[in-house]
Amino acid sequence: MKKNTAGRRAAVANASSILTMRRGVLGQARRVRRWTAEELAVVDRFAQAVMDGRYAHAKAAVPSCRAALEKLRKSSRDKQPLPVRGPEGTHAVLLKRARLLGRPRILVRWLDGERALLDRFAKAVADGRFRTAREAGWACQAAITELHRRYPVRYAGRPVRSIHTIQHDLWPRVARLRDRWFNSHWSDAELRLVDRYARAVITHKYPHIRAAARACGDAINLMHSRHMGRKVMVRTLSGVFDQILTRAYELGRFKLPHRRWTDEERRVAARWVRKYALHRRGKLRMNLFTVAGMLRDELERLGYYRTVTGCVAEIVTQHSRSLGRPPRRR
Repeated sequence: MKKNTAGRRAAVANASSILTMRRGVLGQARRVRRWTAEELAVVDRFAQAVMDGRYAHAKAAVPSCRAALEKLRKSSRDKQPLPVRGPEGTHAVLLKRARLLGRPRILVRWLDGERALLDRFAKAVADGRFRTAREAGWACQAAITELHRRYPVRYAGRPVRSIHTIQHDLWPRVARLRDRWFNSHWSDAELRLVDRYARAVITHKYPHIRAAARACGDAINLMHSRHMGRKVMVRTLSGVFDQILTRAYELGRFKLPHRRWTDEERRVAARWVRKYALHRRGKLRMNLFTVAGMLRDELERLGYYRTVTGCVAEIVTQHSRSLGRPPRRR
């Protein structure tokens, strides 16, 4: 009994010492990470440059600011060396110092030329010239970038619009052009079409769900076009795909046969595996899911349908075999 008590006391003392050491290390790390007056002076110089318009936005000044901070860190003669500042922390402090200099907190508003492009692409989506939201967003982003390049004086200092920002402002315009919101409640007539195409997928009348979703989406949009008297796109491909998949599972007989990768598919995948290997060695900025998405798109152009998850599994398997490792069992 005494041995057990002594062992417990030793374990408690050991855990207490470890916790104290961890608290000391974490507290020391917090004290080191505080920005010094010399670092803030460097950040203030770049914040003023952002305010003067020498940088399009604060994020564009982050690489130069980090380079100046790194130069200061190497030339510092303090006993306690300065830490390496990351891009997120540098951006946050740069924004804070720029706001102290008078930078407004509101988002950069859209100019008239940018709004005209948003309205044009919203009308194109409502008329059915784009099948998905992402496709319209990328096209609109390219058009806005070209507008900034063509008129540099008029759009000087304008930020680079991200795809999420563009879609956030694009879809309310699409909703105003349509008779109803794009993801509103599905009507009985639409659900009857979904049920018909879901049963067609179960009986293998389509090679995959995406093909049935395209046909079902065209049928639904044609029905609404006849009712409205003009060509519209009320339902997107992704929305119809989810409805058909849900209905197929509700029917209880949804089980597509597993298709093994053909030799041609494996040859196409091998090219993208080599690009993924370059990414692993730091020679190409293209992560696993980016490579898998591009492989999926190329296979679809050749007439094969694979999901991104399936492409990821094939890339990882081939890459493991090329390194002499046994592939994981799924």
